Amino acid sequence: MRDWLSAQAGPVFVVASVEAPHPPYDAPVSAGTTRRPSAVRLAANVPPAAAAARRELSGYYAHIAATDRAIGQLVDRLPKSVTILVTSVHGDMHGAQGLFRKGWPHEESVRVPLIVRGEPAPAAGAVSDAPVSLLDLPAMTTAWADGVAWRCEREHAPISMPSVVALPDQCDRVWSGWRSAHAKRVTLADGSPWELGE
Repeated sequence: MRDWLSAQAGPVFVVASVEAPHPPYDAPVSAGTTRRPSAVRLAANVPPAAAAARRELSGYYAHIAATDRAIGQLVDRLPKSVTILVTSVHGDMHGAQGLFRKGWPHEESVRVPLIVRGEPAPAAGAVSDAPVSLLDLPAMTTAWADGVAWRCEREHAPISMPSVVALPDQCDRVWSGWRSAHAKRVTLADGSPWELGE
């Protein structure tokens, strides 16, 4: 890939999509990445007797470690001039609020990492609480291709689950709303508020 990128005359946009971490979380991963379920510390909003959450998180952390190594190997092969963005389309509840899987409007499901390396990205180690959304990626990457530092100008980002997926443990209702650095509002399909209790 290094040679291919070096041969390009202008800006290019490349997507490397990986499946992990993703259910089933007990799928095998490379050696050295496993963690005993009993060693997993649960967040305060996970019921303490949630053995399923411990088992699932044990596999989830192993998948993350293996994915992190794979991404690191790819990044090491790329020219330093390449801007790299790592993100995810959703999170997973892992027992938080007594729930599992995706689609729920809770932080574990809607708040995902967005890590950027390279110019004109922010300085190394900079952290932002700007309400950036995956919907911003086209404008963000286009700005970078033009050599411009992109900035989030709004106060909150839209979040939603526009349809119900008939899979076990997934969110069971349609909802929409917004999230800022300090607040979140969610309404159901009929316009009534969803009180999240977070």
